[in-house]
Amino acid sequence: WSGPEEFYAEDLERLRVVVAPDVDAGAFTGFESLVANWRTFTMLFADVQIRLEGLRQIANDSLIASTISSFTITMQSLQNVFPHLVDDAGDQKQRRERIVSQLLGQRIALTGSVRFGWDSASKRVTKLYAQADMVSPLLQLVSSPEAVSIIFRGALITPDCNLVVAKA
Repeated sequence: WSGPEEFYAEDLERLRVVVAPDVDAGAFTGFESLVANWRTFTMLFADVQIRLEGLRQIANDSLIASTISSFTITMQSLQNVFPHLVDDAGDQKQRRERIVSQLLGQRIALTGSVRFGWDSASKRVTKLYAQADMVSPLLQLVSSPEAVSIIFRGALITPDCNLVVAKA
């Protein structure tokens, strides 16, 4: 989403027509939750871009979109998504500071996919499962599996790039 607020409303209405109100997105359910998740992600990382690489029908009611997603890791990203890395408390402080210096300001590109489930009766998307590989680009930046493990230990995002959703 980029552009004036009135375009957001138009885009949302177009989406609302094709996505079921109770869409299953894996960690959460519902159109409003899906939109809130997307908005949150774009606020947590800078300059989020998603490029469609290909589409493949895998069944009469399922489609997989291959994607390349990219974004920049900012201090806000670190504070809100990886708070344990910038917390003064805890062990391995010097190691965490080194990891932060390796991540801050970096733009990463993630290979991923989105699986869409289609309901012919309602003519709407009823399932939407997204994933993207965060491990590979982070490993390139920090150069060790141990550092990647530290990044995700306590993170509010999963290695497959899904925000951790608190259960009500």
